[in-house]
Amino acid sequence: MDYAYRSRSCRVCEVHEERKETVSAHDCCRNWKGTSKGMEPDMAVEMTHKLNDSGCQIKVLHADNDSTTTSRLKVHFEDLEKKDDQNHVKKGFSKKLYELSKKYKELKHPDVIPYLVRCFMYAIKENEGSTDDLRKGLNRLVPHVSGDHSLCTDIEWCTYKDDPVNFKYKSLPGGKCLSNDALTSELRELVQQYNRRAESLQNMGSTQANENFNQIVGSKCPKARSYGGSSSFNSRLSAAVLQKNEGYTWLSMVNEASELSPGQFTMKVGETMNKKLERQRENQKTQTFKKRRIEKKKNRKKAQRSSSVKEGTTYQQEVEVNENAYDIIQQIPSSLILTSVKGFIDTLKLSKRVFPKADVDNYRQQTLVKKVLGIEYAAHNAKDDVLSLSELFSQKLQRSCEEDDLHHVNFNSCKLSLKPLVDKKIINATVCIKLARSGINVTHLKLANSRDVNGIKLILTDNNVNNRYASSIIGHLSGCEE
Repeated sequence: MDYAYRSRSCRVCEVHEERKETVSAHDCCRNWKGTSKGMEPDMAVEMTHKLNDSGCQIKVLHADNDSTTTSRLKVHFEDLEKKDDQNHVKKGFSKKLYELSKKYKELKHPDVIPYLVRCFMYAIKENEGSTDDLRKGLNRLVPHVSGDHSLCTDIEWCTYKDDPVNFKYKSLPGGKCLSNDALTSELRELVQQYNRRAESLQNMGSTQANENFNQIVGSKCPKARSYGGSSSFNSRLSAAVLQKNEGYTWLSMVNEASELSPGQFTMKVGETMNKKLERQRENQKTQTFKKRRIEKKKNRKKAQRSSSVKEGTTYQQEVEVNENAYDIIQQIPSSLILTSVKGFIDTLKLSKRVFPKADVDNYRQQTLVKKVLGIEYAAHNAKDDVLSLSELFSQKLQRSCEEDDLHHVNFNSCKLSLKPLVDKKIINATVCIKLARSGINVTHLKLANSRDVNGIKLILTDNNVNNRYASSIIGHLSGCEE
């Protein structure tokens, strides 16, 4: 509809001013002397006035709450109505929950905050037509997650009414409600902050188009190049506006308007890119794409948390002066993978699985090499033993080698370290072997527990161990510390 720009610098002016010379006449791009933060409100007022003068009256403004743009506009346009941006509201609510998670461990579980945000957005989206209904929707959020479903009788996304006896929360730990009274009180206060602004939460818009435009501008005017002080800045900004409004064929349109050839190749490339963009937009609207995006984000966060637990603190202010530096930098081993040489393999066990006894008579290395490879060598010669075993493994055994065949170099010591947990029936022998095979000992479990509230669960998941052992392991470690 309209665009404007503000720039505090002009290279031509700056060169002459530095030399203390008179600035010659030129196309100066400096049009702002205030702060950078004041640019947005000033441009908004200018553009709204221009649109109003041209007969396009702005009645509703969709914007975030990070600037005084709306307040300044209402000085000139009293009837202007402000609506919040749904993405900024969602991020703002999520950010406040993450702040609360520093005080309450219940919110540290990776599924809890996304679930609360989801319920929050359900309440807003389902009640956009009425402010009173929206307030009711927000008021039922905290009771719902706290186990009180008396207000959930008329909503579809709460399934408590279908089977109250067997109801479980799908996204809360253990399927149980949040039971911390202090947390419930703070959540209720947080929701009330939004409840008081229910009018602005109705029929929220989206500023994603603006964010997309900013990305296009960034591609035309990279900040690292400082085009803001160049006379080409306005032209580059105009090119971004054209691409946003007309698509990738904008250059051909400019050529035609200038009575130049649109360029057959340029037009063909532009049309191809437009079609690709249209396909992407259609795909992004599908439920499958949205579910996949959520799943990928969830897996990415999980992998990041798991890596943080294993690596310890890698970057932090003044981390080098910490007295417990060894505990901070000590790494927890990852599960072994076939592409890494981190342990040993029992080739006898592997050979018994690969070669039937009827074909090889016995599983002595000398016999296997002779029967399978057709090679005879000097047995009990250390060098020949190693070379022949290497040849046997690379030619016949490697393709059948599985992850369960790999053992960490510290397998026995780790197994011995975990033995007290097996003796007390906190974990079973199978779990013990799985952890020891990856080089996990009790010290590593203690580190994981100290680094993240769900650290032990992440370690168990990484080693294909059921999470149900986590609580008993944590209880055992807590008892040992006391």
